[in-house]
Amino acid sequence: MHVGFIGLGNMGAQLARRVGADHTLRVFDQSQTAVDEFAEAGVQVAASAAELAESVDIVLTCLPTSQDLRSLLFREQQMALALQTGTMLIDMTTGDPGITQELATKLS
Repeated sequence: MHVGFIGLGNMGAQLARRVGADHTLRVFDQSQTAVDEFAEAGVQVAASAAELAESVDIVLTCLPTSQDLRSLLFREQQMALALQTGTMLIDMTTGDPGITQELATKLS
């Protein structure tokens, strides 16, 4: 199974490492330092969130806020346009449940 992980901060990096132990992992983050650490460990790095979304079966996100997730999906990164039919999106963002539901409805 090919898993993509977006959000390699304090929490996300640890979660991504655990996922990568059992699955083919591809990562994306806006922090080049965070991405470089994963690249040095042999993890595939995507050039953009959209590129990652096109190439995996599951996308895991771990972002600071619901607004960051909204931006990733529908604004700057436009990742929602790149998600393939059947790709599972699992959000672990520390966010507002109402906004999460709104975004899920918009994605469906």
